[in-house]
Amino acid sequence: MYNPGMQLIVLTLALVVSLIKRGAVRFRFMPRSMKAKQFLKRVFLGKLTPLPYELTDGTVPEGSLIPLDEEKPVTRYKIIYAVAQKR
Repeated sequence: MYNPGMQLIVLTLALVVSLIKRGAVRFRFMPRSMKAKQFLKRVFLGKLTPLPYELTDGTVPEGSLIPLDEEKPVTRYKIIYAVAQKR
């Protein structure tokens, strides 16, 4: 179910996290070690989800895939899945 109020909250939160991250990078507050970076990601983004090396059939329900227009820039989505076949 589409909830515009919730979408606004999520977008605002994403903007705040983005601004904090840019500020941390600009003022060199980002830690150098990967363990410390992972800790900060858990604090700001929640539990990290490991990505599989390869997507297999059934990883994403096909009904949730939306075709994109090649002529327009993609600005609405953060994650893009592509369906491809070997020739």
